Amino acid sequence: MLVSRAPAESLLYLALHPCDCGTRELVPEHQLEERDNLWVAVYAGPCPGCGQPRRFEFAIDEEEPPPGAVFGGDRPSQILDPGQFHHASDRAAARVPVDLSRLPPHRWPAARDDMRYAVAGIEEVATFLPPGAEAVPAEAFRSRLGRAMRRSRPDRFQRERIEDRLRFYRRTLAELQYGTGYPLAAETGR
Repeated sequence: MLVSRAPAESLLYLALHPCDCGTRELVPEHQLEERDNLWVAVYAGPCPGCGQPRRFEFAIDEEEPPPGAVFGGDRPSQILDPGQFHHASDRAAARVPVDLSRLPPHRWPAARDDMRYAVAGIEEVATFLPPGAEAVPAEAFRSRLGRAMRRSRPDRFQRERIEDRLRFYRRTLAELQYGTGYPLAAETGR
């Protein structure tokens, strides 16, 4: 059974595993069940594209994620790989302009959410870095998407690049939250 550390991790897994018909949307019914002293999150519902039933079950990791963690904290995911997290982070960050002065005020709340997600995704990539290693090891990439991401841009999984991107995304998020005036347009980092 899949083991999930947080609901956001389960939902990202669902988003990255479309139906056989190609439909990515899943409007699942969600429920928690207790089985043999284990909590299981069950996501189920018909595919909006073809109507076929879909069901995903995730054992809830017994270790609570730290406060504020989106996906699960400082332990690597058992169900997603670093390429999948980087992909999710890229998609969220792409919805936020580098030059925040171009962002209309009514879009700031959504942009904050997007940047929180982008930061969390890169934080997850960093959990796959072994202590002292300069890059995420090849064996950490278990999915087709993850391996393709690593093949196309292996430099994105080097410690220095991960740390640089994380600093940039955190500054962008701080600007969106507090208006601290960082010179964001000069440091794209993307």
